[in-house]
Amino acid sequence: MIQTANNVTQVEEAGTVFITHTVLLWNSKAYEKTPYLQPVYYFNRLNTHLLSMGEFLNNEQLITGDNHQLMFLRNKLPVLTCQPHVVGSTTFWLNLMIESVQSLLAKTRMVYATDYSIWHQHMGHPSDDILRKLPEMVKGASKLITIPMAKKPCEACAKGKMPSHSFPLLVLRAMKPFQIVHLDLKDIIKRSFNEYYYVLTILDDFTSPTWSFNLKKKSDTIIHAWQFVAYIKNQQNASIGTWCFDGGTEFLNDAFKTMLCDNGILSETSVPYMHQQNGHAERLNCTIMDKVQSMCFRACLPDTMWKFPWDHMIHVYNHTPIHRLKWQTPYEALRSNKPDVSHLRVFGCGAYVFLSEDVRANKLSPKSETIVYLGQPAGYKRFCFYHITTWHIFISATTVFDETFFPHCLDGKQ
Repeated sequence: MIQTANNVTQVEEAGTVFITHTVLLWNSKAYEKTPYLQPVYYFNRLNTHLLSMGEFLNNEQLITGDNHQLMFLRNKLPVLTCQPHVVGSTTFWLNLMIESVQSLLAKTRMVYATDYSIWHQHMGHPSDDILRKLPEMVKGASKLITIPMAKKPCEACAKGKMPSHSFPLLVLRAMKPFQIVHLDLKDIIKRSFNEYYYVLTILDDFTSPTWSFNLKKKSDTIIHAWQFVAYIKNQQNASIGTWCFDGGTEFLNDAFKTMLCDNGILSETSVPYMHQQNGHAERLNCTIMDKVQSMCFRACLPDTMWKFPWDHMIHVYNHTPIHRLKWQTPYEALRSNKPDVSHLRVFGCGAYVFLSEDVRANKLSPKSETIVYLGQPAGYKRFCFYHITTWHIFISATTVFDETFFPHCLDGKQ
């Protein structure tokens, strides 16, 4: 139901519409744009397309103009211009063409969708509570995420996240960032594409951001522990108070104890074979692993590719609202500003990646190839991809995504 000027009207459908529109500037220059309008509501008995100026203003846009033209500005840049049919008329018209899905593929970088299923996959198969809070807690998320009253179970979630029982909660919590930090080394058993066997996860108890390091052997734990201590000092201007970990030999050795003493860090070690005492780190690894399995099942990726969904899921986790933080994201809790999630795509989906002339076979070869999206690598404002036939991993920026197509699946679906 939508409140209009005169009454409450039943909405038949809601969605997003891409349009192509010529923006006319005050200096008589013009250029073509392909923006999207969201939310767009369909009313069964309405035979005229209407734009709500209030909706534009609520979305941080400015409106300026005179009796000849209205101009809609976002970040001080014109995005739409409207003119009356007759100067002096109070009705302003927008001259546009509604784009089809086929034409969008040639103009935009993704097949756009705002439904529940797409954002459920964008955010790594989270709970419905997280999706309800997402639009208000992050930037770039669709405001049209509607949780279906009766929905089909997510097959990937059923395969990857079926729970047994939870670990009991601990009472002791940190009172400031990095006062208590939890560590856990997870043995994946299966060797990864890059010959990794282990993952070291680090969780700040107060703000909840997570870091992970891929290891080829357990003895590498001390190297990444030193690197993390240096990162906290240089980037966060903080020091670690207490490290909590289990009784594994990767932590209980002379080199690790010396590192703790040199940096004035206290330690709390759980009793052997009592994983519940290291509950925060254990629950984190359980959450990440469940979602990694869900993403692998959804994209039909082999077990040896586990490193890429794990790294992607750590990135998604830090951008996901958390109930314990009053629905803040760990990113915001640590950095004091909301994250932007508009860059997220469905892990393992198909992507048409631009090939430069240097790597094409000849001048008539295709300018793009269909490959598999593997997330956003750390330290890059680009995307990571996997070539199925050559097994090459590479990074590219010029891409068109198809989030409903999964190249690694036999039928392209699942």
